[in-house]
Amino acid sequence: MTELSPKKLLTEPIFDKECTDPEVIRMMAMLGVPIERVEFCKEYNARKHGGSPYSKGYRFTDGVINKQHYILVSSGLPVCDDNSYSLDPSWTRDLLTGAFISQHNLFLATVKDTLCEIEVLFDQPDGRKAGEKVQFQPELFLDGKLCKPKSVTAEWVDDPLNPVYSGNTLVWDYEWCKRYMRIIEGHLLNWWEPLYEPGKEIRIVYNQSGDFRLRLGQFAVGPDEERVTPEQLRELAEMSALFGEPMLIRDSADFYPDAAGCVDGMLAYTYGLWNTIIGAGAATSVSTTGAFGGGGLFCRNSSWPNEWTFQRVAWEFDTSSLGSGASVSAASLYLRGRSEGQEHSVTMYSGLYGLTLDASGSIAVGDWNSFGTTKLSDTTFGTSTWRLDSTFNEYPLNVDGISAIDEVGTTQLGWRVTRDAENSDPGYEASKYFYIRAYFAEQGGGYKPKLAVTYSAGGCFVSLVTRIRTTPDLITNPQTGLGWR
Repeated sequence: MTELSPKKLLTEPIFDKECTDPEVIRMMAMLGVPIERVEFCKEYNARKHGGSPYSKGYRFTDGVINKQHYILVSSGLPVCDDNSYSLDPSWTRDLLTGAFISQHNLFLATVKDTLCEIEVLFDQPDGRKAGEKVQFQPELFLDGKLCKPKSVTAEWVDDPLNPVYSGNTLVWDYEWCKRYMRIIEGHLLNWWEPLYEPGKEIRIVYNQSGDFRLRLGQFAVGPDEERVTPEQLRELAEMSALFGEPMLIRDSADFYPDAAGCVDGMLAYTYGLWNTIIGAGAATSVSTTGAFGGGGLFCRNSSWPNEWTFQRVAWEFDTSSLGSGASVSAASLYLRGRSEGQEHSVTMYSGLYGLTLDASGSIAVGDWNSFGTTKLSDTTFGTSTWRLDSTFNEYPLNVDGISAIDEVGTTQLGWRVTRDAENSDPGYEASKYFYIRAYFAEQGGGYKPKLAVTYSAGGCFVSLVTRIRTTPDLITNPQTGLGWR
């Protein structure tokens, strides 16, 4: 018998209209608007029900001519499905078969021992259709020898990355390596974590069958296999040590509530001369499954003088709820800091720049030259100003940034080191670097980036007085006492 939680529909009236979003409160303070004038008025909702799964709304009067203004808050994680049912990112267990089954999400995942099946529940922007499935049973090889887990039955644990989630992660122990399968809203995020460098080639075969395939990470060799050489793992270990992060070999399955997918991800060009990287038509790798990333410049060691690694980030937010004719007066991007570091002698900064992805809802290596050089914010951050606490770092958009907001589609923003954008070589210094990193939507609630937009409606603004019981403004995990908005 499987105990699935009942689905919750967005049909409950809003009684508590008080604004509790800390980033909206900061924006209103910057605009000089008393927060008591601001009230919650528009819930996350399916597009066919007049809203967006990615955004919520507030409203306020200006206090001068009593004109009504609105605030759209968009993030990269969907809160509901295409029928306006809220998402429950966790596992449950079939008491008869022992299989793990995902609670209501944009997909249905079933795990029995090491065999997993994922079913699409809603038509996807990349062409996957509702009802299509993929099955996979990954095998791990070290130096050509098959490695088996201590137990084929996964350990069911709370989220290892974000304490506001519980019961959303499965773990298999392979002694020298662990396999994680983590559910959040719209994503099944998986990774292998070698606990040390074994000094031998790692090979992973996923044995996939069905209608579509997993998204494999930077070590993919074809659609069904990943290989990591000892040299590649050594380089991964060096970068992981630099950032204070574990070594991860990633794969994922990503799903969206409707045709408008929102993404974030990091592109990298690894090891090249400065001018080669600046003029490159494609990155050497792209990751859209990591929980954090950032812009950075890294000098390779003295054995390869004058070689660099560049990193850039692409953000895409759903701003279609603004509507045609909306007049935007202010906007800010809010990022929660993950880490920072600088050893290069030239002080550097990261800024916000124009971005035009080749395809909305997707980030590819070819998007390396989709980054522009027009500043979308006059604010830049260096290591001394980048906050790593729970207060989000704010990039207020300038005139060009406001012009980049798409009132009927998605808004795309590029994040990169200013010297990269300006093609201003700070000079090679062996093994020196600069980077600033933020959490991505894949980290989950309480960490996901936000784009807040203040505007006046061009047409008729519909105030949707509905709320999800399981996802109010402040969501609290009863086991940890922690919450997010």
